[in-house]
Amino acid sequence: MRSLLYLFGTPSQERFWSMWDALLQGALGTIVLVDTQRLESSFAAVDFFENRRLPFVFGANCFDGEQP
Repeated sequence: MRSLLYLFGTPSQERFWSMWDALLQGALGTIVLVDTQRLESSFAAVDFFENRRLPFVFGANCFDGEQP
């Protein structure tokens, strides 16, 4: 059995969400990468994937002086 993983970086602004829908076609799940210095900006992405009932994992960068 062969597995493939495709990674696409997409802007998180709401105006690009139509692009997200196109990229999600056939997807088994997603990865939400978050900058801990801008944690509040990740909530919209999490909501987006939860509303589409698509499994996701949440990864966070860790910078000096910031808590994940």
